[in-house]
Amino acid sequence: MRNTGRHPEDQIWAGGDNTLGPNLAVNAIAAGLTAAEGILTSFSLLQRIRRQV
Repeated sequence: MRNTGRHPEDQIWAGGDNTLGPNLAVNAIAAGLTAAEGILTSFSLLQRIRRQV
């Protein structure tokens, strides 16, 4: 189903949250972290934060 969205049953397709399964929360957290790093980098804050830690 991941390549085409088609379910093994005939005439059924799925996408989005329905196809991600239990990894949905993990993927959402990872995407949030990536976005946060991008925001901090764009404001030159990420390097300052890393130096303080």
